[in-house]
Amino acid sequence: MALASGRLPKARELLNQAIEIAAAIQFMPLLLKALTGMAQVYTQTAEAERAITLATFVQQHRATDDATRAQATALHLNLMAQRLPETATAVPATEPPDFQGILELLEIGRSGD
Repeated sequence: MALASGRLPKARELLNQAIEIAAAIQFMPLLLKALTGMAQVYTQTAEAERAITLATFVQQHRATDDATRAQATALHLNLMAQRLPETATAVPATEPPDFQGILELLEIGRSGD
């Protein structure tokens, strides 16, 4: 709701909470859905590289359901289409980070947070 209404700080806060809880209990469907939501937040806050990383992770994860994969794929394709052709081809194809790398990207699980 917060994301749809454009309340990005609130959306980020709620998605971070969902990601932390889902990661703690290892509930992958919720985690992958929340990561897709966070990727959408990143697209609206000029953090395209983070959005691409999250969308790619969700697309490639074996536990991603069809609806979430379709949402992540559409987001990824939209982000790639927005890049200039010369920069899109210059970016090397790399594997997305593993689960721990995603949590580090999101700064989840750091002491003192």
